[in-house]
Amino acid sequence: ALHDIPAWCRMNGHRFAGAADGADHELVLTIVVGGGAMACAISFPLLAGISNLSGIGGAMIISQMELNVRPTLFIESIRGWVALEDLVTGISKTFSSA
Repeated sequence: ALHDIPAWCRMNGHRFAGAADGADHELVLTIVVGGGAMACAISFPLLAGISNLSGIGGAMIISQMELNVRPTLFIESIRGWVALEDLVTGISKTFSSA
């Protein structure tokens, strides 16, 4: 019954899976999947975008230090070789793992 479900479980929107009566205590089992799935759906694409930017930034720094490539030339060459479609495809793949 609804009155058997702990108040903290109802307030947080968790799904109540069951309870077992022990000697001195009551064991409450809840399922907390919704929040974790939402966190993954937000954080995975965000982390993919950050990793893309840090990879490009690192490559730009190394190419400037080792090959004397100006950052403006590096960015222009990336725009010529990497299409926006490539970045969007990479980030969209993270939604399938969430």
